[in-house]
Amino acid sequence: MVDRFRVGNTTIEGIVEGTAPMPMKDFIPSFTLDRMREHMPILAPRFMDEAGENGNAAFRTWVVRTGKHTVLIDTCVGNHKQRPNFPPCHDLVTDYLPQLASIGLAPEQVDYVFCTHFHIDHVGWNTRLADGRWVPTFPNAKYVFARKELKFWTELPKEEVGINENVFEDSIQPILDAKQAQIIDDGFDLDDQLSIVPTPGHTPGHYSVLLKDGSERGMFTGDTMHHPTQIFEPAWNSGFCADQPLAIATRKKLLEQVVERNMLLLPVHFASPGAGRVIDRAGQFIFRV
Repeated sequence: MVDRFRVGNTTIEGIVEGTAPMPMKDFIPSFTLDRMREHMPILAPRFMDEAGENGNAAFRTWVVRTGKHTVLIDTCVGNHKQRPNFPPCHDLVTDYLPQLASIGLAPEQVDYVFCTHFHIDHVGWNTRLADGRWVPTFPNAKYVFARKELKFWTELPKEEVGINENVFEDSIQPILDAKQAQIIDDGFDLDDQLSIVPTPGHTPGHYSVLLKDGSERGMFTGDTMHHPTQIFEPAWNSGFCADQPLAIATRKKLLEQVVERNMLLLPVHFASPGAGRVIDRAGQFIFRV
């Protein structure tokens, strides 16, 4: 499944590694169906069932071809990754690489891999298993890691890693060892089209990616939001946000920026087609596909 968009002359394709149900109350603890009833024509059935019990989630990589660079934003779960603390992502075998091939992209053609943060479902295809070793999947790419994110996961006690068990060891450390990591700080611009926007809260070093092409803009938002209900109710966090108040403040600020510039919003986990616009209607954010 490939989602396709354009921002100016830039081609954007979304590779969906897989989909999964999202139990709304478990994943977004503040969720109530009553608050969403007026938005159900937008939400159901694409993003959520009518009963409000399960949302629809995607695991997606955005492929951005600017004319200068071929860039991947987040790399899903990965094959053969041992994730015993999170069964939906444990020891998967998916058609991710054939999907890249279907859009005419070989791993050797990728110039940059942006990892918005280091959670289990955003870094998995950084590496692949070859002769019993984890090696970079994209041998000619620079992997863009935020210094704050790297510091956080390097210093986190092992007993606090939770569902991210093994992730640093099999999907981050091999990139560092191969000297393919580009460690960045706030304010990083890849070129005049792609730059990072610090969006902390979900994790300390989380960032989003701003695409500029002429007068048009797109914002790749990582996990600043997991489901469209968080656009209608920006104060609703997922249960996986490390700093809950900061995550809320970041989400509101990001949505304000998206509305102000009429940016194409490109989250990772929204069900296909995976992107849309946000408008401000009398002080409330409204999502439009």
